[in-house]
Amino acid sequence: MSDKFEAKFSDFLNSDACDTAEDALFSLLRTAFSAGWQAAGGQIETEDDKAPAEDL
Repeated sequence: MSDKFEAKFSDFLNSDACDTAEDALFSLLRTAFSAGWQAAGGQIETEDDKAPAEDL
């Protein structure tokens, strides 16, 4: 990739827009995982649903 591309991509990664996109993607993935978990017979306790992802 060109230096210009890398610089612009780096700028994007450090932007509020990227943070917003990351939050949306995380929420989407967590919702999809939760749906699959429940479809496979898993139970989600109230406190589990609010636990940080690294604790799951």
